[in-house]
Amino acid sequence: MWRLVSGSPASAAATLHLADNGFRAAVGRESDRGPLLEFLEALRARGLLQIAVDHILPDSSKAVEMELGASEARSSLFYHDSAGRLTGLEFIQGQPKFMINFGLRRENLREVWLELLPAVEEPPGPPRWVVSGEGQFSQVPAVRRRVFEDLRLSTAIPEGGFLLLGPTAVVYDLPYLARPFFIETDLTHRKKAASQRESVYVISPIIRSSQLRPGAPGVAAG
Repeated sequence: MWRLVSGSPASAAATLHLADNGFRAAVGRESDRGPLLEFLEALRARGLLQIAVDHILPDSSKAVEMELGASEARSSLFYHDSAGRLTGLEFIQGQPKFMINFGLRRENLREVWLELLPAVEEPPGPPRWVVSGEGQFSQVPAVRRRVFEDLRLSTAIPEGGFLLLGPTAVVYDLPYLARPFFIETDLTHRKKAASQRESVYVISPIIRSSQLRPGAPGVAAG
């Protein structure tokens, strides 16, 4: 699959840092869609693949939160930070998700600039006091979310293109950060060996534009 989609994100350093944590990303062009779909359909015909499609209309004022898989009761993960240090992290009912922002640049309005951040969110903590902009105090549950800012992926998606996300092989050998984002373990049948399901994600921005004809309501003629 990765031979069919070989385009690299904008930053080689970011791509390598993501790979250190088990993430793999590639940018596809419109011409890559046909071969990739043919490959995936062949897997589905053999019963080796399930495909799910979802559509959203993003809000430019906030990030899209893409929740992934089921949260585990307790997960211990290895994480390479931006300085190259390997540290251990532990999450209780941690929900992996991607925080995604979309934008356009004046230089090319048919190209979408995509920014993606991995995050893990645990259930809310004990309530705490906060003050609003009007000076009102209220108690709200503490948000417990770890956003991995140094794993930010920013890249341009060409018109008709897409971003392909998946894991590297290392996540099967070691519990690197990317594992819960892509690998789900089925423990429902305790007497049998645990089975694993790998997920890959295709993020495909679509730009729709419309132009009102002269004389239409709300358009000044002249």
